[in-house]
Amino acid sequence: MRHRAAIKKLLDSHVVEAKSVDEHLRLLDSISSKYPVARLTKEVVTLKALSDPMRLKILRALAERKMCVCEIEYISGLSQPTVSYHLKILVSAGVLKRVEKGKWSLYSIANEKVTCLLKALDDIL
Repeated sequence: MRHRAAIKKLLDSHVVEAKSVDEHLRLLDSISSKYPVARLTKEVVTLKALSDPMRLKILRALAERKMCVCEIEYISGLSQPTVSYHLKILVSAGVLKRVEKGKWSLYSIANEKVTCLLKALDDIL
């Protein structure tokens, strides 16, 4: 009920254009329904995976080509256990994929949208 009163005041002040409180509440419900908590939770996991500078460095290197752990160790300057830890987080978040080639594990970007995200970051900064 308090939402209706606040929306009514908003409409009366002509800050937003809507014919009625009910129309505006339907619009807000429509917006809210686009963002279910389950999806937002998945987005948070992905953003947390990207929130570490070394993981971003690994991700950017893998945007150039597939690599095995030893190559990622060299590029990052991190130890094998630390690289494996970061790779596990990125794979779990769905950002990277791992493919076995004999005794070797090759890592690569999971899909082109990840590369687009990196480009968008470049554009923002």
